[in-house]
Amino acid sequence: MTYRSAERHLDTATGGWDLHDLRHSRLTHAGEDGATEADLMNLSGHEDRRILQRYLKPSKEGTHRRLDDRRGTRTASADDLATRMART
Repeated sequence: MTYRSAERHLDTATGGWDLHDLRHSRLTHAGEDGATEADLMNLSGHEDRRILQRYLKPSKEGTHRRLDDRRGTRTASADDLATRMART
């Protein structure tokens, strides 16, 4: 399949995504899931970490999930905290 053909199929299937969006999303999710910088560079083919940084835009939820998984805990959400405060 050619690049243009893949772009066309992806656009049709997703309603507007292109292959670059897919690459960006894959790298962001891998980073949120705990992939190391070396893993991400290997996955993306980048040799310069500054270029790799363009792709990494982790969400707050992903960051919290990754850090909580490492600690074995879950960070309370704003709603959880408000409920706890209302009880006191």
